Amino acid sequence: METSWVLGLRIQDIDGFSDSCRARFSEVFLSVMAERLSMLGGRLVSLRQEKNVGMV
Repeated sequence: METSWVLGLRIQDIDGFSDSCRARFSEVFLSVMAERLSMLGGRLVSLRQEKNVGMV
């Protein structure tokens, strides 16, 4: 378990950001999403190997 944070933003909130702030937000958001997808992929591969299930 790890500490988590939740931040709720409406699209209107993001639209109110300056261009540079929106660009930075998008950069960080996409980086976090890519990292999490990569971790998920690794976990799925590990589970597949543990269960010895082949790909279809």
